[in-house]
Amino acid sequence: MSQDTVLEAYTDPGDVFRYQQWDGSWQNSSSINLGLSWSYSLPGTGLSFSPTYTNTTQYTSKTLKNFDNSGTNKVRQTKVQLSKNNILKTPSHTFDVNFSVGHYSTNAQKKLNLKWTYYVWNAQSIYSSAVGQKTSNMYFSYGSSN
Repeated sequence: MSQDTVLEAYTDPGDVFRYQQWDGSWQNSSSINLGLSWSYSLPGTGLSFSPTYTNTTQYTSKTLKNFDNSGTNKVRQTKVQLSKNNILKTPSHTFDVNFSVGHYSTNAQKKLNLKWTYYVWNAQSIYSSAVGQKTSNMYFSYGSSN
């Protein structure tokens, strides 16, 4: 009945994901640790959290994924998915993701849009499980400091 833990992100127009890195420690009952999905889009278009990703690959932990932004389309949306078989069971267990966002055009204040979806349960009661979501925005600025 449990579900995958998912971290999704997309950039404002003018920004791209340059690379993504992840790590963590968890109780592993699966040979595949993480799924990474990403989509290419035009640099000046608006995005939202979308269920459609054009590329998906399975990876192990402690991996770095560089994105090729050399063409017309840029990587502006990404998702990391920790399998439901990889359980964050103790306080020492972690799921760490590092996004590197690069500037493509339009100096301005920008935001990185993040959505975390997780499954929580109480081993003492089968009736107290729940799926939660947390959406947040991280603001940052480009341009000269003059």
